[in-house]
Amino acid sequence: MRLLALKIGSANFTAGHLIAGPGVAGIRRIPIPLNAAWETCRDLLINIADDDEVAAVGIACSGPIRTPDGAIAPPGISQWRSGFAIADAVRRTFPAATVEIASDRRCLRLAEQNITPVAGADMVLVGAGILALVTTSRLCHSLPALPMPNSAGMVRRPTWPITCHHTGPV
Repeated sequence: MRLLALKIGSANFTAGHLIAGPGVAGIRRIPIPLNAAWETCRDLLINIADDDEVAAVGIACSGPIRTPDGAIAPPGISQWRSGFAIADAVRRTFPAATVEIASDRRCLRLAEQNITPVAGADMVLVGAGILALVTTSRLCHSLPALPMPNSAGMVRRPTWPITCHHTGPV
């Protein structure tokens, strides 16, 4: 089972899958097209899933994010200006997955609170990955066993429980 992380930026979709550490691997970044933004995003997520079942998807978005329906209207995607129900669209693509959306600032804080920053890491994307992990309660019980190496190779454990600000039922 894979846990996916998606970052919706002003010009790019960035996605990867969560690995122990926690970190994000298999990262792909693609420009947001003028047309067919959802189809491009969906194809990226399907590519990252790589035929594995997806258990959860954490999404970081600059906003605005409308709760409780999980619609987003990021400034870089003109097709979504009136709001796009991305949580529903992701659930249709991965029916077994839980989906959680948070602002890119919340995802950044989530990553900074729980792991030691690694040079070159996209901490917002890592935060979206942690968000996916936190929403999967079955996996949350095993979190303390995950080693978290810092930049010096030292292993540190996060302070549990992870602080996660739920954005409402999505």
